[in-house]
Amino acid sequence: MPVLNLYPGSVVGYKDRNWELIATFGTDRACVRSADRREKCMVPIADLKPPLIVEEHGRQMALPLGGRDQTQAGKWMECIRPLRNPADRSRDLVLNRAAEYKIHPSTIYRRLAAWDLHGREEALVPLKSDGGRGKSRLRPDVDELITSSIECHYLNKQKLKIKDVAREVRRACDVAGLPAPHVNTIASRVHQVSAEVVARKRKGKKAAERFRPRPTKFEGATYPLSIVEIDHTKLDVILVDDIDRGATCRPWITLGFDVYSRMVMGFYISLDPVGAISTGLCIAHSMMRKDTWLAERGIEGDWPCWGRMDCIHVDNAKEFRGDMLRRACERYGIELNFRPVGQPHFGGHVERFYRTLNDWLHKLPGTTFSSVPDKGEYPSAAKACFTLGELEQAIGKWIVEIYHNQFHRGIQKSPLKRFTEGFMEPNGRPLPPVLFDIDRLQKDFMPVVYRTIQRTGVEIDYIRYYGPELNRFIGSREEGKTRSRQFSFARDPRDISRVFFLNPEDNEYQEIPYLDTSRGPMSIWELREANRKLVTEGRRYIDENLLFHKHLELMEQARSAVKQTKAVKRRLLLERKRAGSSKPEETVQEPEAREISEAQDFSAGSVEPFDDSPVSPFRVEQL
Repeated sequence: MPVLNLYPGSVVGYKDRNWELIATFGTDRACVRSADRREKCMVPIADLKPPLIVEEHGRQMALPLGGRDQTQAGKWMECIRPLRNPADRSRDLVLNRAAEYKIHPSTIYRRLAAWDLHGREEALVPLKSDGGRGKSRLRPDVDELITSSIECHYLNKQKLKIKDVAREVRRACDVAGLPAPHVNTIASRVHQVSAEVVARKRKGKKAAERFRPRPTKFEGATYPLSIVEIDHTKLDVILVDDIDRGATCRPWITLGFDVYSRMVMGFYISLDPVGAISTGLCIAHSMMRKDTWLAERGIEGDWPCWGRMDCIHVDNAKEFRGDMLRRACERYGIELNFRPVGQPHFGGHVERFYRTLNDWLHKLPGTTFSSVPDKGEYPSAAKACFTLGELEQAIGKWIVEIYHNQFHRGIQKSPLKRFTEGFMEPNGRPLPPVLFDIDRLQKDFMPVVYRTIQRTGVEIDYIRYYGPELNRFIGSREEGKTRSRQFSFARDPRDISRVFFLNPEDNEYQEIPYLDTSRGPMSIWELREANRKLVTEGRRYIDENLLFHKHLELMEQARSAVKQTKAVKRRLLLERKRAGSSKPEETVQEPEAREISEAQDFSAGSVEPFDDSPVSPFRVEQL
């Protein structure tokens, strides 16, 4: 992913040339100097781009990292964590880290250069060795025998010792006529298994709990982007449909909140249930520059929030506990911090902001207010007037033009001023790098599934996907093992008609459609509803055809219900109009009384009904 670094001395692209960044002024201006040092100018930061020529130095980028590579990436991240900020990257600190980890300072500088260039954890993994160090020197059949022996004899409740496993390996090698490995080799292979897996297999789930991450104490934020809180809430307003402007329901909002400055980093509004996708899109919106987003919605003002945060603070909801968020945060070097259970005062900043936001929403038409007593007899549905897009625009406008600029009692200044000052102080944080590949950023924070690739593609939730990009990975097996290799697929729950295959060779996402491309789009919630209906009907075997047939049936039922609802609304509207048009007749002055002759008979039997036959046009005669 191309990254624009904004610390003094970094190389930036401007007007199709590379320039050296001298200094930044606030969050919107920078001073740059040409490569030949003959030109110097002040430019808007929004006009800067990543360096035009990026040297990869032949580095191999492979995703997803697994096993030993992932372990190495995590260790390197711990090593350089205090050095990621260039302003804190002193020679003495580098030497101290090198001495602590018993490596040469030049190695740390190489890893820091890789981090500055890519901004991702996997960039820290050293170049893969062609052989020798870090690679097994044993024969593949001996390797396989060791792996199976460890799984059968060590990773079980019998709790055999390593020497017992080595004895079993030696016996199996003698039977197969293979050279037996040394006991130290067996011990080394056992120690490569994670402590959590060993504890779970040998002692049970309860024993494995102590090897899993636990929430740490919430510490105060000391600079911008140090801690960003993320949470969901349902807004106190009813939306209307984009087509007929009929009232629908209340939307959900997921929002990122900078604790240091009280600035809103980004948000995502949807009618869909909250989950991993809303969290991922909120984080992506928080990390990207907002210039284009504001221009598309006609919002005046500046929203100078972008870049990678140091820590994301979330509660213990299941959508925050998923594997997707953990892996994505590791990939971008973001610490994921969970609120301690039973301590709601941790992470209360974003919740207090939600109260402020809903107080503003209570002044808009269609609000539901915060409670039934507050709502009273207010007709929320009848007063509703905002579509989803219009509400997103209104909230964005309020955040940028009002909230960010108004006085905040907690910090004794406006959030925008506090945020800007955090970068302008003498020892303040430099402006964060700008991430330009927004599409990649959003995909990295989408829910991920792992599947093997077969001749007919991949199957996810009974649905088959296929593309020619998968051909060369059909039947792939894990290196040195017999089991099939699993690959990473990102999926947008709002539209599961395609998945995004993360090609491990070039580290790029490739779109993979349905195997049967004639099928229409569907959301994950519609898929689950169709599956639930089939199970309710007593279906024992569910396949793709049944799911799509049931989905079409449910869609037709929904369309029929909408038509009936519209017909009822139309009939009531006509009745109201007819009732309204008859009211003036009641106030018309009565005509003067006339005498009616007795010859006229107006008995009930003499009254003839109106003729319903069509009226012929009048015949016009020429004079």
